[in-house]
Amino acid sequence: MQQTFSRAVTAALASAFVLALAALPARAAEPLLTVLFTGNTYGNFAPCPS
Repeated sequence: MQQTFSRAVTAALASAFVLALAALPARAAEPLLTVLFTGNTYGNFAPCPS
């Protein structure tokens, strides 16, 4: 029982660590994607030209 619980805790911590590492590049890319898709550096989305 103790060994099963220990493995479950280790697996949960490892998966949380991997998810945290995977989220860092996604959050870092958000400002870059905003600039690329809107063309301004303030993070405001430009309206469509009419």
